[in-house]
Amino acid sequence: MNFFPNNLNCQRPVAPPIVPNPPQTTPERNVFSLLREGDVIFVQGPGIEGQGVFLRERDGYLIWARTISGASYLVITSLNNISITKL
Repeated sequence: MNFFPNNLNCQRPVAPPIVPNPPQTTPERNVFSLLREGDVIFVQGPGIEGQGVFLRERDGYLIWARTISGASYLVITSLNNISITKL
């Protein structure tokens, strides 16, 4: 196999890929696959209970927005011991 093409303008060797077809990985099961940004949710857990809007899940925390007494808040809640219901 010739790694060097006949084209002298090419500065580096041309070689076929080591793995012709990368292995297909199966996506991990995501608990939040049914929730999309903007979905209305109800969150229950120790010390917290309320309705809000799902934003995202990151590093074991639920990030959501809720309104209390006419003011909106960005809430970051640990996923430990909480229940999330899509409304």
